Amino acid sequence: MKYVSVTEARAQLPSLVDAPGDVVLTRQGQPVAVLMPIEEYRATQALLSLARQPERLAEILDAHRRVQHGDLEEFVEFDALDTETDAAPVRQHSV
Repeated sequence: MKYVSVTEARAQLPSLVDAPGDVVLTRQGQPVAVLMPIEEYRATQALLSLARQPERLAEILDAHRRVQHGDLEEFVEFDALDTETDAAPVRQHSV
């Protein structure tokens, strides 16, 4: 993980966006924000949403157990599942 001041980040933003891993932005030496790949952000938001829905987590764990034991009779592709989160949609911008 890389730490960069907000002031430095202004000048380095294009390279920080392309940098591997997360970038922690600091102000006066204190962490204030994290720049991360969008896929990681979406996965994190999905996990947070799941954590707020213990019944969904129980269903997933039950399905996992059934798959492990060969008891699952029906399979739904992940893309077909409802994967909405409470996170605000990410807006696409062109520069």
